Amino acid sequence: MGYYTDYTGSLYLSRPLTDEEAKEFQNMYTDFEIYGNEMIVTEGFSKNFNFEEDLENLIVTFFKKNEITVEGELYWNGQSHEDLGYYKFTQGVSKPEVYFGKVVYHKNKL
Repeated sequence: MGYYTDYTGSLYLSRPLTDEEAKEFQNMYTDFEIYGNEMIVTEGFSKNFNFEEDLENLIVTFFKKNEITVEGELYWNGQSHEDLGYYKFTQGVSKPEVYFGKVVYHKNKL
């Protein structure tokens, strides 16, 4: 069973994938989707602990090898209310910035 985390967001590619790259991508990265061979979108995927490793492998291996840079944000929200944040990808930068969120509760004044 394990611990699940939902991810949502979009990564915009510096160029469209070729047909050959798209096939390779779909065979290697079944947790991600391609729309129009121009952007990669994740929407509400529940993943296990390997998602971050798969994401890093995707960026460092597949995109770098094919000289593609990405830009965009991927948000996560885990089963624990304190497990949330987002990855910010900046075009030309090989590793994303990671931001961790925090839930703050305020008393409602009636």
